[in-house]
Amino acid sequence: MSTKQKIIIVVLLLLVAILGISAFKKAGNKTEDKNSGNPQQNNSNSDQTDNLDPSTISFEDLLAQDPGPQGTPEEINEFASKVAAVAKQADVLNVTNCKPNPQVMSVRQGQEFRIKNDGTGEHKIYHTQGINLTIPPKSNNTYKPVFKSPGMYGYLCDEKMAGMFYVVAD
Repeated sequence: MSTKQKIIIVVLLLLVAILGISAFKKAGNKTEDKNSGNPQQNNSNSDQTDNLDPSTISFEDLLAQDPGPQGTPEEINEFASKVAAVAKQADVLNVTNCKPNPQVMSVRQGQEFRIKNDGTGEHKIYHTQGINLTIPPKSNNTYKPVFKSPGMYGYLCDEKMAGMFYVVAD
């Protein structure tokens, strides 16, 4: 096969791939009207996770929506609303295998809570708001972290992003 023929084949494959992606995107913008079964154009520019039930959104999807400090006040407030919607009030944070439960925990400023580790290895929990804890294996200890102000505070478990505290004023 000549070089010219190889180039033509590559160009044709790229064209087919581009057309396929375009068709896939178009199909993704259509939703079905639940009452009539008719397809309707989805004109929303928002992320598909915006409309998810808070109980079904994954922590990774939630983090992907974080506008960060460069976000507009509106974006930050919208993200805070989503975090508040998924945050679960609890007195115990279970960090066994660095898979926290609940992953987004709602706490009041000054609230004591227990951190439980049913696993066989210790875990280190870090956050810039003064949390620097070593959680021994098979433990269930009480901690009183100091959050200086209400807000959203992600934390690391063994140096990996693991969860978030949603801190509300007492």
